[in-house]
Amino acid sequence: MIKILLLEDEAIAARKLSRMLDACAQDIQVLDIIESKKEGIQKIPISPADLILMDIHLTDGKSFDILEAIDCTIPIIFTTAYDQYSLRAFKHLSIDYLLKPITQEDLQQALDKYERHFKANTAQADYQQLVQLLQNPKTYKNRFLIQVGNKLRPIGIEEVAYFYSKDKTTYLSTIKGRNYPIEFTLTQLEQLLDPEGFYRVNRQFLIARKAITEINYLSTTRLKVQLAPKLATDLFVSIDKIVKFKNWLR
Repeated sequence: MIKILLLEDEAIAARKLSRMLDACAQDIQVLDIIESKKEGIQKIPISPADLILMDIHLTDGKSFDILEAIDCTIPIIFTTAYDQYSLRAFKHLSIDYLLKPITQEDLQQALDKYERHFKANTAQADYQQLVQLLQNPKTYKNRFLIQVGNKLRPIGIEEVAYFYSKDKTTYLSTIKGRNYPIEFTLTQLEQLLDPEGFYRVNRQFLIARKAITEINYLSTTRLKVQLAPKLATDLFVSIDKIVKFKNWLR
């Protein structure tokens, strides 16, 4: 039996979530529905719950205030419409989240993650680190200023297919197949770009997720990646990056 606490200040949303939990499995019990930050601070430390589904925005403040006030050891699945860049922190800390409106499929996947990791005590969440990251979210570069002749042209990150290095120069390649030299190294770009959208597959290429059209196994330790626009040469993932690359794609 999985005993669950719901932190949700909207009665309709709480009832809907309870019904969705009932549909996920028969061995789920909703112990209580907590509607405020104050109530959460009082009840969570003494609760026998195995799991908390916690809305970030409550009528009397943010639920992160609860995590600052108490020592919470119960795994949490956050339910929120919070900023996507901040949400990235959840994944790094082995915490799951559900973007509203919540679907039955998303809820089931989050519960499956709990079963795989938290229930077996194979993962621990550092909520204080999470609070710090969310209060100071990292922002990523979203445009480049490119010189074309005697003109300057801004290129949004959504236009970029990949970056590559050639003859000690770094180039930006757009989804339309235009290539422009830029004043950044690939190493610098790794720190400036959103790691959810871009990955450095080898020493020469830093690619956008949206540019990948096909991935082929050439052997158990060798992957060939095809991009759009197409490259003049084959692109291979470095052997030491294959596992991380496959995890990035998921």
